[in-house]
Amino acid sequence: MSQNEFSAILKNRLSMSFGSKIFSITFAGLELVSVDNTSGIVDFSAPSQAVKDKILLVHQDKFKRIVSTTCSEILLVSVRQINISVRAAGLNAAGNATSTSCIQRPKVEDFRLRFTPLSMVPDASRYDFENFITSSENNVAYSTCKEFSSIVQQNQNQSMGQNILFINGSVGNGKTHLMNSMALQIAKNTGKRITYLTADKFMFQYIKSIRENTLFDFKEKLQNTDVLFVDDIHFICGKKSSSEELLNAINLALTEGKFVICSSVYQPAVIASKYEDETTKKIASVLNAGLSCRISNPSAELRRKIIQAKANAAGLVLNQSVIEYLVLNTASNVRDIESVIVKLSFNAKFIKKNIDIAFAQGIVSEILAVSTKQITSQDVINATAVTFGLEPDDIIKDNPASQSGKDVSVVRQIAICLTKELTSLSYAEIASAFGKKTTSCVTASITAMDRLKKDPQTFIKISRIVSLLKDPGYFN
Repeated sequence: MSQNEFSAILKNRLSMSFGSKIFSITFAGLELVSVDNTSGIVDFSAPSQAVKDKILLVHQDKFKRIVSTTCSEILLVSVRQINISVRAAGLNAAGNATSTSCIQRPKVEDFRLRFTPLSMVPDASRYDFENFITSSENNVAYSTCKEFSSIVQQNQNQSMGQNILFINGSVGNGKTHLMNSMALQIAKNTGKRITYLTADKFMFQYIKSIRENTLFDFKEKLQNTDVLFVDDIHFICGKKSSSEELLNAINLALTEGKFVICSSVYQPAVIASKYEDETTKKIASVLNAGLSCRISNPSAELRRKIIQAKANAAGLVLNQSVIEYLVLNTASNVRDIESVIVKLSFNAKFIKKNIDIAFAQGIVSEILAVSTKQITSQDVINATAVTFGLEPDDIIKDNPASQSGKDVSVVRQIAICLTKELTSLSYAEIASAFGKKTTSCVTASITAMDRLKKDPQTFIKISRIVSLLKDPGYFN
């Protein structure tokens, strides 16, 4: 059998074992150089160092097993050593020039479509660095994100701890804006493959891949990205299998010199203490070892700048007394300011309302009454009951079934776990809210939640409960 015939058989087995996608990206350009029958040494040449590293770091064990088995079965050669060298660009294994590269890097446009990062949604262009309003409390974070974006664009692979950036700050203060600005700039100026996932999108895609038996494709997409963005990472922590998959993706990216950008309302130390599992602690440790920046709540100066800029962008004319009233009464976060401006603009344009302090007062009190409302255990119970068509008492009672005959034990577990996630109550306080004397019900519910979310229908209902609790009308 000729070397070319054997090489064709080997490549066919690699394609069948790894799948067409991984084969085309990683193994299609790998060429067999020689097989020494006496020494059992098999030599390959790779088209680039990146391909060689990918095989040795990610696929080494499986690749060696396939090569060894094929050599033994077809050539009756016992393989003792496998070597991979990197051939000069534009040459094949024999040293002859090739007309085209064996490995074709996906076009950035195709990659954007495959991964649908946030930076590709129609209105995302308003979230760029130019539109980010700075002041003393967010200037460090702004500068850090711009500099890190430049490092990524220049492909300055740093040490592992400097390949990751963690952005921390309260809700609505600009974390997502900065992350999206980085994604936009990197996508615009480079051909790097970008994956931008919010926490809920990550979990949904992960659970969907398990359900549809496409987990391999999900893992491959994460492996093939150059820059991984994970927004609100704390929502993934504590979910056993989801957090393990995330940790594997982050570790692989950092090992290969790629870049990871994450955000959370919590500092890594708080994430580690909030969820006590080992995987979350490892994620927190990785985040803690990297670069970080924090966005503080907006000062009066920054709120004034934002109000004026948002009003100008909306074509809204506000007198100085209204602006100063808004500065004094929208201190929580930037998102509240945007909500106020949107409502004032709507009323000015379509309802022809005169925007004075009295009217602004009504808008602000309406928005802040919702934004400052703390979710309680009873809120979660009520929202869960509405979603599952039960009475709130059915969830609290000990009987496993409600008066309607529905099994409520699973519903109760969902309500308990969401209470843990959405409130600051302790295990003992949660148990008491559900009429239990011990905290074992809380522990059991948290353990069960990861399994329950694997069912798409249950996952959808859980998402509805969370959406209901975030709906302003729910508290009226």
